[in-house]
Amino acid sequence: MITVDQTAPTTIVNLTFADAAGSPGPFRQGTVVTVTAVLAENPTDLAPAVSVNLGSGTYVGGTLPSTVLTSADGTTFTGTLTVP
Repeated sequence: MITVDQTAPTTIVNLTFADAAGSPGPFRQGTVVTVTAVLAENPTDLAPAVSVNLGSGTYVGGTLPSTVLTSADGTTFTGTLTVP
């Protein structure tokens, strides 16, 4: 009997935010921020969809937008958002 684990990875080893100069913040209004998430494993038979929803991540002035992250290697996902 063969058992196949098709559980999608949910563990993020590292989640970072940086502006074009590589600064981790704080960020000013209008700044384009790169979001990078690194998963603990590379799911070779799955195509995980990674998104960042900062629904409760508020800042002075409102709510930050969500962003969808994409990956070329299956473990490192990147995307951008603009601070409103």
